[in-house]
Amino acid sequence: MGLLHGKSYQERFGIFCERLVEEQLYDAACFITSSAEDPMPKELFPKLDWQHFADAIAGRITYLQGLGMPKTQLDPGGDLRALY
Repeated sequence: MGLLHGKSYQERFGIFCERLVEEQLYDAACFITSSAEDPMPKELFPKLDWQHFADAIAGRITYLQGLGMPKTQLDPGGDLRALY
C-alpha cells in the first residue's frame, strides 16, 4: 500500500507540502484549513503551521538582505520594483 492510501484529501495535500519542504523544493509551506461548518482555522500539520512559515520568510529576507538584495526603487507609478 502506498503512502497516501486511505488518507483524506487534506492529509494527502499536507503530506505533499511536507515533502516539498523536506526535499528543499520549497523553502516553506503553510497549510491551514477551515470549513463552512467550523470556520476556525486549523493547522493539521505542525511543520506547516503559520509560525514555521513566517519564520522561514523572515529568515529568507534576512539572508537576502545580507547579500544586499533586493535592490529596489520606485517606478513612475509609485510601485516598488526589484532591480537585478
